Amino acid sequence: MSKSLASNFSVKTAQSLLIGLLGFNVSVHAKAPATPLASFEENEAKVVITVEYDQKHQATLVAQFTPLQKGYHLYSKDLPRKGIEGIGRPTLIELAANSPIKARGVLTDSAPTLKEVIPEAKDPLLIYPNGPVTLRLPITLPAAASGKLTDNVLVSYMTCSPQGQCTAPVTAKAVPITLTHLAAH
Repeated sequence: MSKSLASNFSVKTAQSLLIGLLGFNVSVHAKAPATPLASFEENEAKVVITVEYDQKHQATLVAQFTPLQKGYHLYSKDLPRKGIEGIGRPTLIELAANSPIKARGVLTDSAPTLKEVIPEAKDPLLIYPNGPVTLRLPITLPAAASGKLTDNVLVSYMTCSPQGQCTAPVTAKAVPITLTHLAAH
């Protein structure tokens, strides 16, 4: 084994051991998905919430929304909260104002936004293509706390078919999560 290969192996092995010993749940997009913090089905959609940590141990809250009915879509995170003329609701993950967890970036999505024109609305509705959508919100955990942190993630969404059959919206549903983390030193 070459010296550089052995050195690289040692550093990676040490990092893996350290991360494992510290109890971090590390997940990178190319690796297996993280263990769910919460999962529920309501109004014809399944929502799975996880957290990913990058190499700097910065956390990102992740929520995958999957319509349970074939052909159904979700509305874009960029749709107004009350929809367009009351039609549709945005797909969101949010933190309450008093949450000890804080957003450190903007909410991003895994799918392109499409414009759907319907006669009932003067402006097009912003929707995602049929199927699952993943939202990511970079977060900062409280620096002073260590161990387990319990909080709520607020989840909103609405599913509809191309024929206009829609489920009732889920609006700011408080979903409890528990994160395990260490204080920053």
